[in-house]
Amino acid sequence: MGTVMPAVGPPLFLDQEAAIETRNAIISTSISTFRFRVYLFARQCELLESLDKPVTICERAFYFVNSLSNGRQVPMVAKTRMPSTHTTSQDVLSPYFLEKWIFSACIQIIDLCEKLTAINVLPEGAAEKYDLWKSQLFYYARKQVMLSGQFMRYTK
Repeated sequence: MGTVMPAVGPPLFLDQEAAIETRNAIISTSISTFRFRVYLFARQCELLESLDKPVTICERAFYFVNSLSNGRQVPMVAKTRMPSTHTTSQDVLSPYFLEKWIFSACIQIIDLCEKLTAINVLPEGAAEKYDLWKSQLFYYARKQVMLSGQFMRYTK
């Protein structure tokens, strides 16, 4: 089977040690599809952060999270989601892992972008776009909380 991933999953932004470990896993081809996609997205966000592009970070995060949220295109979600014949990963995800990860990623991206916009003023016209993309990320975060609550029978 493989290792069981923790309930909250890998953080979106990696520290130096985790980044090196992830790069080694990529080189040895022992990384799961999900972790690889997250790594690439996190690196993209770090580059956009260095360019001070919070609007672009939110926009790309929206599309990344949307691809995970709506399409369920990650081939190694928990066995309760997909037949075992479709599981090609070395990782076995805990139940509701994807919902927890999407929530965490949305909040991390919003937090990063809020810090960037607090330091620098957005160019004219960019504030509306930023608010649009940020609201979509808040929507996905809220949606994941609602889904988790429904799964746990806390909400209707």
